[in-house]
Amino acid sequence: MSTQNLQGAVLAAAAAFSAAALTWFAFARETWQFVAVMVLYGTARALSSGPAQAWHVDALHALEGPDADLKPGLSRGGAAGSVSLCVGMLAGTAVAWTAGAVALLLTVLLYPREAAGGTVESTTESVSP
Repeated sequence: MSTQNLQGAVLAAAAAFSAAALTWFAFARETWQFVAVMVLYGTARALSSGPAQAWHVDALHALEGPDADLKPGLSRGGAAGSVSLCVGMLAGTAVAWTAGAVALLLTVLLYPREAAGGTVESTTESVSP
């Protein structure tokens, strides 16, 4: 198996571990399940941390020789990773904020008296002892 095929297989395994971890996370209820999910996700992260960069280095060395300048490509890749992390964080925050705002708005519209601090009238009758 060539180096590039091996790197591709490692990246595919990392994607599979990540998908399994995220799927299991959606249904986990017990502490041990969350621990197992984090182990799976950590394995995925460890597998994905180097093959893409190694793939780039191998391809650049094949094209330009062993004296090729690696810094521009690797730094652009790091910058792209940082930008995507920032965009994902901002998008996730926007989704959470929007969901919270919608929930608050629905509460105020559907239950205005309770939202304003009023009391809720009980529909059950109390029984005297």
